[in-house]
Amino acid sequence: MGEPPFPAVAFLATPGMQPCWLSRPPSDGFVRAQASDLSAARRLRTQIRRHHAMQSHTTEPPKVLFDVEFHLAADARTARHDLGARSRTVQENITYVGTSPGLAGLIADMMAAEVADGVILRPLSDEPSYRLATLIVEDVMPVLQQIRGAVAPVAMAPA
Repeated sequence: MGEPPFPAVAFLATPGMQPCWLSRPPSDGFVRAQASDLSAARRLRTQIRRHHAMQSHTTEPPKVLFDVEFHLAADARTARHDLGARSRTVQENITYVGTSPGLAGLIADMMAAEVADGVILRPLSDEPSYRLATLIVEDVMPVLQQIRGAVAPVAMAPA
């Protein structure tokens, strides 16, 4: 058995909007899920897939994509400092605050550990969405490609 497929990655600038796909979207549909940490995400993905198996044995289970809230900077200390008072004590979603390579590593780890089939990236900061999407495309996706294998992302396209 080879490497798992390249993860589905989408960027959601504003809640209520459609995400823009930064990689190939799941061809057979997906379930968008939320979890406060990786352990909860793994349990939820397993539960979703188990439920699907109990309902139908003729189709592949849906891909499970988790919301990941993020803030990026040149280094982790700066990223944490940038957020300052905006950080929350109760997390509703998986949250990453750090560098672009670190975010790529988190996504790759989520795939390798079978925590998720992909992610929907949601910014924690109020930076312009175009700047953040460009940062993801130019700094995160190439590192993720190096980690997971050379699969060219599609251009930013609405989901």
